[in-house]
Amino acid sequence: MKPKTKLILRASLALLAASISATWCLLAASNSQPIVDPAKGTTTHTPAVTPFMDIASAGLNHVWIGNELSCQVQHVTDGTTHEFYPPGTIPGDCGTFIAMGATLYAPDFANHGGTATGQLGTYTVFTPVSQTPVTGTGTSADPFKVVTVAAVATTGLRIQQTDSYVIGEESYRTDIMITNSGEGAASGILFRAADAFLGGSDSGYGFTQVSGNRTAVGCSVNPNNTPPGRIEEWVPLTDNNNFYEAFYGEIWRWIGTKVAFPNMCGCTTLQDNGAGISWNFSIPAGGTATYSHFTTFSPTGVVATPTPAPSATPTPTPTAAPVAQEAFVTVSRNSVKKGQNAAFIVALDPGPATGPVTVNYSMSGSAILGTDYTLSGTPGQVTILAGDFSANVILHAVRNVNKGATMTLIPGVGYFLSGFEDDVATIRIKKK
Repeated sequence: MKPKTKLILRASLALLAASISATWCLLAASNSQPIVDPAKGTTTHTPAVTPFMDIASAGLNHVWIGNELSCQVQHVTDGTTHEFYPPGTIPGDCGTFIAMGATLYAPDFANHGGTATGQLGTYTVFTPVSQTPVTGTGTSADPFKVVTVAAVATTGLRIQQTDSYVIGEESYRTDIMITNSGEGAASGILFRAADAFLGGSDSGYGFTQVSGNRTAVGCSVNPNNTPPGRIEEWVPLTDNNNFYEAFYGEIWRWIGTKVAFPNMCGCTTLQDNGAGISWNFSIPAGGTATYSHFTTFSPTGVVATPTPAPSATPTPTPTAAPVAQEAFVTVSRNSVKKGQNAAFIVALDPGPATGPVTVNYSMSGSAILGTDYTLSGTPGQVTILAGDFSANVILHAVRNVNKGATMTLIPGVGYFLSGFEDDVATIRIKKK
């Protein structure tokens, strides 16, 4: 999915309002302090200049996101020690992975200054496309947020990953939207995993938590997290995930096999462990799919839940007015020929929609609607359903004309527009 285009001035004003410093950080020797553990097989490198963003706050003092979909976290109780191995390297052995056929796509671990991910085997590094500064004010209605876009090489897949955090929380949220701009359907496996460094220790146990058809998995200081203690946990918000907790090298080896996690936990085994979750995906040409989870670091062993539990003695409070969301539009592919489809993807920031949001639009350009192309749905509007991040308007090319069809969003109820170029998107209908 094409990233939203933001002006530097607008981003700067948002950062000032949030009282947070959001400048590009470069991964250099001063940022990389790898702990070399010969038994672990850590390798060190002179790192390339790898950009990342830092959500600097309280509770989780830092959530670092690499522009190639890697990650690292620092919890307030652990001082300067980080939560993922290597505990002094930014980013760490943590991130997003895609397996498609015989190829694995992953962050650029070799240029993190130190890594123990050798058992992944051969992989192709994600291609960074863009990364926003930190935006938001850190409240539940307007969390701090970083949006990272990376291409899955030349597969036609693009990842838009949104990492968000609310001040004082023990968890941060990750929403991964995969867009398929290829000619055909795309199938594969999405992994989220890390090598745990829990509470300053490289060894721990595991635990799981089942909620309907979702299973959370984590690393803990006690077997099965009993009694509750420090944890690092992956809590899926999207159904039908797989999970794995095991020796860290086995986590990487399994991802390298390009097979969904086996739903296993060495819950009573003390070991140098890691963990993660995965989903199988199949996305039609021009389609999107979104997968979400929390990563939590509760120092008391209290697991994260998708919705907060009610207070035992609730106190009446005024009902907050709904927070308007910004609507923007992008495309699944830039051009089509006669008989082909492409999607105008109308999305909300921040998402998902808390209730149905109908976004108005107009069409222009040299291509003629009804003659050169048709559109799906109700003319002039598209509705994003509650719980969804986006909705598609499908363009079907009727003729080969070498003309453009342009969608322009129009102000309406329940959303606002940026006034920048992400209010407009064009699909070219090729002549041949």
